[in-house]
Amino acid sequence: MKASKILWLVTSVLVTMGGIGCGGDQQEVVPNDLVVAVEEKPTGGSMVRNTEVPADAGARAEDWAALIAMVDEVITRLSYRDKSGLYENEFSYLRAQETFDDYIKRGEVTWANTDSLAYVEIRNIAFFERDSALIDAVFHMTSSDPTKEASPMPLMVYYHEGRWIRPYVSTIDHQREYDELIRQADDDTGDDW
Repeated sequence: MKASKILWLVTSVLVTMGGIGCGGDQQEVVPNDLVVAVEEKPTGGSMVRNTEVPADAGARAEDWAALIAMVDEVITRLSYRDKSGLYENEFSYLRAQETFDDYIKRGEVTWANTDSLAYVEIRNIAFFERDSALIDAVFHMTSSDPTKEASPMPLMVYYHEGRWIRPYVSTIDHQREYDELIRQADDDTGDDW
């Protein structure tokens, strides 16, 4: 008998709580410590300004457009805290040696962010044959001090594996060493076949 009274009491408490919690017009109250912070979408679309391909670009017009798109994509993804754009723009030797998880643990990658970046201005691009180019970029920062709003930063870019990349950590010298090791290995195995 006592067990049935306890069961009846528990059931009535649960039903009462369920009825109170199911109020159709009432808003659900979420404690402050359970609110999930959602990052806002960067405003204004592109993070790159002055992106018009110059009229005198000629045969390089397609390269200009590809470089502007690459810089914009990496910066925009970074503004969402997506560092995979940096990893995708590394030379192949680094991507072969490190997983993405290892890559984002590097100090220089850990601290990479666009928190105080307003936009990137691309002023000019100087091409060196077909394998590399130097982007004359100015990073405009959000700051209350007008003297610190713009930061010139030349970006060395490379044409690698059929596309333009801007390595953040990897270097062309290490890529050349890697390519030479692969060439030597291919030469050595070529004799055995």
